[in-house]
Amino acid sequence: MQKIIIAALALCFSLSALAEQKVAIRGYDVHYMALSTAELTEDVAAAYGINRSNKQAFLSISVLKPQPDSIVAVPVEANVTGSFRNMIGQTRQLEFRQVKEGSAIYYLAEFRFLNEEILRFTLQVEPEGGASQTVEFQQSIWEAL
Repeated sequence: MQKIIIAALALCFSLSALAEQKVAIRGYDVHYMALSTAELTEDVAAAYGINRSNKQAFLSISVLKPQPDSIVAVPVEANVTGSFRNMIGQTRQLEFRQVKEGSAIYYLAEFRFLNEEILRFTLQVEPEGGASQTVEFQQSIWEAL
């Protein structure tokens, strides 16, 4: 069952490849993706306790440590906190929860959004054994068709 969930998440994330991005911060790569929860299959949403809705989105964060002489980066635990602000200046805090799938580690936060809303995210990411660093990005989120 766990392999099915991982495959479903990978498929969902690959279909939304334009939504995934990364930022390099002092020896780590922080991957982030914001997406409407309606894009998830019912099985995947249920497995992760995510409410599927065209008005609900999730932000997925993963922190990876690149390895010398390897194309494979290693997932690391981190303390992730943050907020987002819409275009009229309303700010909302994000509450992240850790999800472990085999060796993968994700930090997920759910939040409500308006279709095509442009959101500015500000995160504090503190990799295990590293210093806290700020990650900022802007992203639009669309309702699923």
